[in-house]
Amino acid sequence: MQETVNLYRAYAFLQHPILETHDGNKLVAETLDLFSMSISAKVGLRRELAGEAPRCVVDPRLIKLALFNLFANALRGDPQD
Repeated sequence: MQETVNLYRAYAFLQHPILETHDGNKLVAETLDLFSMSISAKVGLRRELAGEAPRCVVDPRLIKLALFNLFANALRGDPQD
Protein backbone atom coordinates (compact mmCIF):
# COMPACT_ATOMS: atom_id res chain seq x y z
CA MET A 1 0.00 0.00 0.00
CA GLN A 2 2.85 2.36 0.75
CA GLU A 3 4.02 2.13 -2.87
CA THR A 4 0.54 3.12 -4.03
CA VAL A 5 0.59 6.14 -1.73
CA ASN A 6 4.08 7.01 -2.97
CA LEU A 7 2.86 6.81 -6.58
CA TYR A 8 0.10 9.33 -5.95
CA ARG A 9 2.32 11.51 -3.78
CA ALA A 10 4.97 11.66 -6.52
CA TYR A 11 2.30 12.85 -8.95
CA ALA A 12 1.21 15.62 -6.57
CA PHE A 13 4.73 17.07 -6.49
CA LEU A 14 5.50 16.53 -10.16
CA GLN A 15 6.42 19.78 -11.87
CA HIS A 16 7.86 18.49 -15.13
CA PRO A 17 7.92 15.03 -16.63
CA ILE A 18 11.28 13.29 -16.48
CA LEU A 19 11.53 11.26 -19.66
CA GLU A 20 13.50 8.04 -19.62
CA THR A 21 13.74 4.99 -21.87
CA HIS A 22 11.88 2.00 -20.43
CA ASP A 23 10.70 -1.46 -21.33
CA GLY A 24 6.90 -1.22 -21.73
CA ASN A 25 6.33 -4.78 -20.50
CA LYS A 26 8.32 -4.11 -17.36
CA LEU A 27 6.33 -0.95 -16.57
CA VAL A 28 3.04 -2.80 -17.03
CA ALA A 29 4.23 -5.77 -14.94
CA GLU A 30 5.51 -3.57 -12.10
CA THR A 31 2.27 -1.60 -12.03
CA LEU A 32 0.16 -4.75 -12.12
CA ASP A 33 2.16 -6.16 -9.19
CA LEU A 34 1.52 -2.97 -7.24
CA PHE A 35 -2.15 -2.94 -8.20
CA SER A 36 -2.64 -6.58 -7.18
CA MET A 37 -1.55 -5.67 -3.64
CA SER A 38 -4.29 -3.04 -3.42
CA ILE A 39 -7.26 -5.26 -4.32
CA SER A 40 -9.10 -8.14 -2.71
CA ALA A 41 -7.48 -11.56 -2.84
CA LYS A 42 -10.78 -12.76 -4.29
CA VAL A 43 -10.09 -10.86 -7.50
CA GLY A 44 -8.09 -12.85 -10.02
CA LEU A 45 -5.78 -11.06 -12.42
CA ARG A 46 -4.39 -12.60 -15.58
CA ARG A 47 -1.22 -11.17 -17.04
CA GLU A 48 -0.59 -11.41 -20.77
CA LEU A 49 2.22 -9.22 -22.01
CA ALA A 50 3.55 -8.79 -25.52
CA GLY A 51 6.37 -11.12 -26.49
CA GLU A 52 8.63 -8.22 -27.26
CA ALA A 53 7.36 -4.77 -26.45
CA PRO A 54 9.25 -1.81 -27.87
CA ARG A 55 11.22 0.39 -25.54
CA CYS A 56 9.50 3.71 -24.95
CA VAL A 57 10.51 7.15 -23.77
CA VAL A 58 8.18 8.09 -20.91
CA ASP A 59 8.01 9.40 -17.38
CA PRO A 60 7.60 6.10 -15.52
CA ARG A 61 5.71 7.74 -12.64
CA LEU A 62 3.07 9.13 -14.97
CA ILE A 63 2.73 5.89 -16.92
CA LYS A 64 2.39 3.86 -13.72
CA LEU A 65 -0.23 6.28 -12.41
CA ALA A 66 -2.18 6.08 -15.68
CA LEU A 67 -1.96 2.27 -15.74
CA PHE A 68 -3.00 2.00 -12.08
CA ASN A 69 -6.07 4.14 -12.80
CA LEU A 70 -6.84 2.11 -15.91
CA PHE A 71 -6.71 -1.13 -13.93
CA ALA A 72 -8.92 0.34 -11.19
CA ASN A 73 -11.46 1.55 -13.73
CA ALA A 74 -11.48 -1.85 -15.42
CA LEU A 75 -12.40 -3.50 -12.11
CA ARG A 76 -15.29 -1.11 -11.62
CA GLY A 77 -16.66 -2.03 -15.03
CA ASP A 78 -19.02 0.01 -17.16
CA PRO A 79 -21.31 2.09 -14.91
CA GLN A 80 -24.03 1.84 -17.57
CA ASP A 81 -24.23 -1.98 -17.27
